[in-house]
Amino acid sequence: MADKILKIMVRDICDIWEDLKPNFTARLPLKQVRIRNGKDPVPELPLHYILPDEWAHLERTDTHQSLWSPMLLRPFTNLIILSCDDVEEYKQRLKTRLRETREQVERSSESQWLVVLVRLPSSGAGRNPARLYDRLRSDTRSKDRCCYLDLSQESGNCWDELEERLAECLRETFEERASQLEAALHRMEPASNTSLPSRGWFSQYFLAKDSCAMLYTLAGLFSDALEEYRGLQCETMRHLEAGTFGGTMVGDDEAALLDPGRKPLNWLLLHCCEFDLRQYLFAQQSQLHLLQKDVLSVVRSGLLFIANFAEILDQRAAELPAGLRHAWLITACLALTQAVKEGREGDKTTNTFIELHQLTGKLFLLARSTLLQLGKLVHLEVSMKRRQGPCASSCGGQCSRIEDSNAPGAEDEGAASRSPAGSPRGAPTETPGAPTPACEGPTEPVDALDALIPKLTGPHSSAGSFDSADDVTNLAAHISHEDLREALSSQVNFDDMYTALTCSAADQYYMCKRQRAAAKLDGDVAELRMVQGDYRGAEPLLKRQCELYARDGWNVLLAHQLPLLTKCRQKMCSPDLPQTYLQLLSLPALLLQPSLRSQVCSHLAELSAPQDCLAEMEIEISQILQLRPTVAAAGAGADHKVMPSVGTTGHILH
Repeated sequence: MADKILKIMVRDICDIWEDLKPNFTARLPLKQVRIRNGKDPVPELPLHYILPDEWAHLERTDTHQSLWSPMLLRPFTNLIILSCDDVEEYKQRLKTRLRETREQVERSSESQWLVVLVRLPSSGAGRNPARLYDRLRSDTRSKDRCCYLDLSQESGNCWDELEERLAECLRETFEERASQLEAALHRMEPASNTSLPSRGWFSQYFLAKDSCAMLYTLAGLFSDALEEYRGLQCETMRHLEAGTFGGTMVGDDEAALLDPGRKPLNWLLLHCCEFDLRQYLFAQQSQLHLLQKDVLSVVRSGLLFIANFAEILDQRAAELPAGLRHAWLITACLALTQAVKEGREGDKTTNTFIELHQLTGKLFLLARSTLLQLGKLVHLEVSMKRRQGPCASSCGGQCSRIEDSNAPGAEDEGAASRSPAGSPRGAPTETPGAPTPACEGPTEPVDALDALIPKLTGPHSSAGSFDSADDVTNLAAHISHEDLREALSSQVNFDDMYTALTCSAADQYYMCKRQRAAAKLDGDVAELRMVQGDYRGAEPLLKRQCELYARDGWNVLLAHQLPLLTKCRQKMCSPDLPQTYLQLLSLPALLLQPSLRSQVCSHLAELSAPQDCLAEMEIEISQILQLRPTVAAAGAGADHKVMPSVGTTGHILH
């Protein structure tokens, strides 16, 4: 059932509901309702007022067809609404209609009923309303099932009485229905039931347990509903050990982690496939966490579920459609990130908020890594050239270790910066007054999940590629997710999706203060844009990256990225080019080749020459002349002993 809200049937015998509806809905949700004895009050209980015609339509379209469906679908209370001015009018016009309506409710429904006598603001003074109310209670033979609502006065006391009576009706109905379900479940417990066939017993047990959880959800008892689904999940896993797996239908490549209604429940139980039932149970539990506004639990459990389920898909790769594992994993990550986007709340400074952004960043990175794997299957790869920086040889492979430690999803960045062997600063150039790296926030809960990404993106049995162009076309055409299908249709669209996932991950890391991880992702996007010839799009990303590395003294990484920033500014004829040259010259001698240092000095000398004004670059000659002493000193420094390097950045400045 998609509509997890308690329903109140409105039986309007005076045709006044349309005028009253705004007043009733304005009081929702009900506050602090004790829906079950022995339980804490529900802080907020949403209600939905529904007319008989609407309920009949819902009953016809219900997809949760089972023995317990009427119990979940039927309204919990019937409000019989009437309005009149005096006893005589009541006797002549309403008494018979009230009796017939009440009898109809008692015959057709097991829910409670409440008669509400309404005095409208437009009503006259009336003659003795107390006498009319007493007559109404006498005719219904109940004092507790009648309520007087005087809307001609501004006092809210009348609403308090109505809400109290309404809550009592809801509690009685809930207790009655919950008792029926719990008794049925007790009779169907596996230990006490051996007579039914396995498939028939399991279907009945599943429907009863699922209905019980839904009943708790309707009543706002989310913790109780979660317990029911956890118990059902354990029993389902035992039952599915020898069953079929599934995952071969059209649309199965798109994950249903947050969509329990993707397939009808009766269909799921008829086929009893692990692929569908595991996702259904996870989706129901995720919906409960979202109703509790606990998005963090959804993401944490979602990452663990994705890891375990992807491993199962890998083991069954031979019996599943090609590419299903990759497509499922990508769409699962995107579904969780969308849930975070829609349900995120809270103080942006809290550890919970920081961890939520870290986990969301990991989801985007996992989707990106899997997209690259899926692209290889259809002969699509991101057009990027991985560079070996100018320090790789001279630092004995230190730079590659730094790149790994700085990558998002690796070990805690703070630990890397504290380790002498992994320090990216190269030469000890920082001073006591240098700025310290930004706080990366709490990482312990996140680091526990760090092993998932290598596990999910490493080699697996479904890797490979298609040799036939028809196979490639068929795989891309049968992808259900529209954005993913579009990404596999061309190299341009593939690069666009890669860029979007990378930028989204970087945004998440910036928001949780993991600046260096975000900067690394900015560098990936910048490199792709440079390959595409979009130097103006790459320049601001590289600038932000270099500023961060320079601020924190990460000189090895700065030596990797400054040549790229230099190339962008050369292509753009940027007025900031001399400043970039000076940044290169300020690097420790170990990190800059002598030949490259000499080239930089030559370029600066050319820029400062009076005969070469380079008006199109709009560079102040006086500013360049002020830099000449620095250039000369840097040129002299090039004669000092520097370890040789096999880096490939020298050609950038030609």
